[in-house]
Amino acid sequence: MNLNPTQSMQNVRIRFPESALKALPSPKAVFTDRLAPADPIRIEAETSAIRETGLEIETIPPLTPLYLEVSKP
Repeated sequence: MNLNPTQSMQNVRIRFPESALKALPSPKAVFTDRLAPADPIRIEAETSAIRETGLEIETIPPLTPLYLEVSKP
């Protein structure tokens, strides 16, 4: 969630606990924003990369909430 009214957040990483990593689909996972009414953020990532460095979100626009759903590609 980016509550800043004027600046985007850049290069955000989400780290997951081991219990959540075990539940991710392998070898890839898709994360889709469920709150965006149109053109939602969609990120496809290798599960191994998520395990090592976390899920990278390049940009979160100003005043943007995110609620990410995880699925298989």
